[in-house]
Amino acid sequence: MAFKAAESGLRAAVANKDSSQIIALLSLKAMFTRAVSLGGGRPGPDKSIDLNPAALKIAESNPKYERLRIRFYDNICQYYKDQRDFAKAYYYGNKGVELATKYNQQRSLTYAYSGWARLIILRVNMPKVLHCWIRR
Repeated sequence: MAFKAAESGLRAAVANKDSSQIIALLSLKAMFTRAVSLGGGRPGPDKSIDLNPAALKIAESNPKYERLRIRFYDNICQYYKDQRDFAKAYYYGNKGVELATKYNQQRSLTYAYSGWARLIILRVNMPKVLHCWIRR
């Protein structure tokens, strides 16, 4: 039902040429898609990365949407962290922190910093994790 509602809202936003709502609804679809991939329905590969860049491109097209970019930087960072692409995860994480700091978005900063902590832990422990996995 959530996907249908987001899709319906997205069609209306596109028809009304409401860029901020298009950005917000694409963000919701990406969030729902990620939740499903993590086991909230039919688990499978995370396809949210297919939705985030499209919305981010719209958000980056105009300075008035700058604040809306934060959620995408955070979500893209999360995706790349899960894919173990640490360079891209740090890149998007840094962009999210910069904007969250600029706009004093404390919740976003909390999300970003906890994501960074997980990145650091994964990166530091990755050789240990791989070693344990290989020994099995």
